[in-house]
Amino acid sequence: MKKIFLILLSVTFMLNANAQNENPKQKEIGVSFSNLDNFGLTYRFGRSNALWSITGFTGKFSNKEDNNFQDTISINDASSSLSLGLAREYRKPINEKIQLRYGLGLHSHYSNYSNNSTSPSSYYTTIKNERRSLMYGGKLILGANYTINDHFLFGIQFGPSYYQTKTTTEEFLTLSSGETENSTIETLNNQFSFSNNVLFSLVTVF
Repeated sequence: MKKIFLILLSVTFMLNANAQNENPKQKEIGVSFSNLDNFGLTYRFGRSNALWSITGFTGKFSNKEDNNFQDTISINDASSSLSLGLAREYRKPINEKIQLRYGLGLHSHYSNYSNNSTSPSSYYTTIKNERRSLMYGGKLILGANYTINDHFLFGIQFGPSYYQTKTTTEEFLTLSSGETENSTIETLNNQFSFSNNVLFSLVTVF
C-alpha cells in the first residue's frame, strides 16, 4: 500500500511539473487605454495560460479659473478621477500570433467635481457645488492578444459589465445678508453596459 501511494504521489508530481513546463510563469507590465485622455498602468502575473491582472487608471485632473472683473464674478472648476480593477484572465492560443482572452473582472471608479462662484453684487454672493461619485461592479472579459515579438503583446478586450453608482451632490449658498443655505442629494443608479468597455493594452513580457 505504501508503494502504491508513493507511485501515485510521484506520478502526480510529474504531471504537475509537466503542466507547469507547458505553461511557465509569466509577468507582464505596460499601459492600458480606452482613449487619449483615459490611460493607466497594467500589471499581470501567473501562468502563460492564466493570469491575475491589476489595472489602475488616472482620469482627467483639471483646475480652471475664470474671472469677469466687470461683473466681479469669479468661477473656479476642479475635477479628478481614479479607477482600479482586478481580473482573472485565461488565454487560449489560436495561432502563433493570436491568443483568445476570456475571464471575469471587478472594477471601481471614483470621481470628484467642484464648482465655486463668487459674485458680491448678486443675491447669492457665493455658490459652491460639490459632486462625488463612487462606481463599482463586475464585467465579463472577452478579447485577444497579438504577439508583436517575444517581449511585447498588444491586446484588446471588451464585454458586458454591470455597475452600481452612488452619487452625492452638495450645494452651499451664501446670501448677501450673510445667511447660508445648504442642501445634500444622494442618488443610487444601476447600469448595464456593453458598448463603452473597449480597452486596449500594450505590455512587455518578462
